[in-house]
Amino acid sequence: MNRPSRTALFIALGCISTSFAWAQEAKATPRRIDIPAGDLVSGLDALAAQSGTQLLYRADQLKGARTRGVHGNVSPDDALQQLLSGSGYDVHRDSSSGAVVIVKADQQEPPARPATPPPPPKPAPAQAEAPRQPVQLESVEVTGSRIPRAEVEGPAPVTVITAQQMSSAGFTSVPDVLRSLTQNGGETQSQQSGMGAVTTPGAQQVDLRGLGPNKTLVLVNGRRVADFPLPLRGTSNFTDIGNIPLGMVDRIEVLTGSASAVYGSDAMAGVINFILKKSADGLTLDYRHGDTSRGGGASDKLTLTTGFERGNFSGVVGLELLDKKPLWAYDRKIQDSSFDSPDPDVEGQWIFQRFDWFAGAAFPEDEDKCDALAYLNGNSTFAEYGDYGFYCASDKSIGYGTIESGRKSANLYGSFNFDINDKLSWFADVQAGYAKVELMPEPLDWQYQGVGTNGDRGVFYNTESGVQEYWYRQFTPEESGGFGQVMTRDTQKTLGIATGFKGTIGEDWDWEALLNHSQYHADVSYPRIIASKANALLLGPQQGFDDYGYAAFTPDVDHFYRPLTEAEYDSITADSVFKSSARSDTLSFTIDNTALFNLPAGAVGFAGNVEYGTQAYDINPDPLALTDYYYGARYGDGHGDR
Repeated sequence: MNRPSRTALFIALGCISTSFAWAQEAKATPRRIDIPAGDLVSGLDALAAQSGTQLLYRADQLKGARTRGVHGNVSPDDALQQLLSGSGYDVHRDSSSGAVVIVKADQQEPPARPATPPPPPKPAPAQAEAPRQPVQLESVEVTGSRIPRAEVEGPAPVTVITAQQMSSAGFTSVPDVLRSLTQNGGETQSQQSGMGAVTTPGAQQVDLRGLGPNKTLVLVNGRRVADFPLPLRGTSNFTDIGNIPLGMVDRIEVLTGSASAVYGSDAMAGVINFILKKSADGLTLDYRHGDTSRGGGASDKLTLTTGFERGNFSGVVGLELLDKKPLWAYDRKIQDSSFDSPDPDVEGQWIFQRFDWFAGAAFPEDEDKCDALAYLNGNSTFAEYGDYGFYCASDKSIGYGTIESGRKSANLYGSFNFDINDKLSWFADVQAGYAKVELMPEPLDWQYQGVGTNGDRGVFYNTESGVQEYWYRQFTPEESGGFGQVMTRDTQKTLGIATGFKGTIGEDWDWEALLNHSQYHADVSYPRIIASKANALLLGPQQGFDDYGYAAFTPDVDHFYRPLTEAEYDSITADSVFKSSARSDTLSFTIDNTALFNLPAGAVGFAGNVEYGTQAYDINPDPLALTDYYYGARYGDGHGDR
């Protein structure tokens, strides 16, 4: 149903940012500090732990730096100076917040002074050393606040994961990263989880705090992206994180506290902000091949990143290509058989099942019919006894499904900036993606579906036996000609464009005018059993109804226990195609001042935001999927905008 579009106005006022002041600790009573010579990052961590002070630095920038160590009773300030001596790094104290930041030194530290240094000669005025210029820290956007700040830490509980950390940990995809977070108290659903493989094939969603995927806001560069165009379990919208290229992510910021006051109700559980790369040093080419020792799931990923600068125009461009094979359950011994279950009474899955519905008992004359079917499902079909007596079962068919989807994708990303003058610049971020995903939740199956079941699904009246019967079939790979005809396929096309202008007013006010467009198209092809054709093939023509309203048939039992040929299988199956789409458009204007005025606790910042946005979706299903044409559940339709 169409709904009128609405204007959203968000104003964020008065946000105070504070940091521990090093100055109070720096002049504290000397204490015992013991830090051995070695890695500088380890030394800084040890100093913070031994002195109880806070230091801000980027571990990736300090990689490889060494320290001479510190030993003795010294103040934290003197200990820090000794620790950094000769390392090529120095201390910068932010005047507004008191934060202590480790930065690259302009020059190497001078040699250590002797215990009793001679008085220095008075330098000539002409050779006096120029005063050292203070280091200016660039303000950046921080998830959970609309006020840019120089401090890495703020009042909001933000966890930052850098590209180097993700690479060092061996993560190969964005969902892998989010699954590793302890803050993720809900779940990062796989492409096969629950109803996800049926209702949203190939998509992956994150659920912070277990409040639902639609309560976790996903941003890219601080901006909204279009939802996956099909609703999860047919009820809620969500953002597909599986389509974000990991190779182009500079860092991930995870805000695990509620941010609905800043972003809206969809940020009730938290915010995940993917910051893509804004710069590149030369040309970077990265190729990775991954495989598993037990087989399945092999992947190849090629990432190319380059940057340029031509006068006032600069940019970075990245391309990621991925080819990942599906991982099948039968590739893992713990999932390749029904008998992997710890339950000693577990039974094989139904392959051929026929029993008297009201008596709840199988027909004894059918017991020997499984002998001729033993070769099906890779020679794993056998006679089994369950709740309804005898049936033909297989323990291996439970492994006929993918644990991880196969994916072939290409993602292109570009970020550009042009400085018009000192106070005005134009920027643009562009992302385009194309992916083909294939997965298989389980083999296709059949039971009678049509008019005249009297409320009992799958039940019909057999005129030969004179009783109401239930028949069930699960089709085997020998009948379908392998798994190629049973795969669900999803072709995904994404596009995101964010462009606008930003600049300064006076000395202290920054502003940004932004137009953000994002769209997601998904063409999903589901393999389905055509109910009427399967009924006719396995039961024959309908003979009316019995006295209780059940549909009557005169089926050939021997024909039921006969495997289908590939031609027969193809005659009762079809691909049901959905062509779904979603979009999101936002026009916004933001103005901020990081230091409107000062209070004893620190500077008071201000940010104001005016935003107008529209969203739309269209499921656009196969019209036949809305009826009983296919065996199984009906699908729903929906479209709308706001």
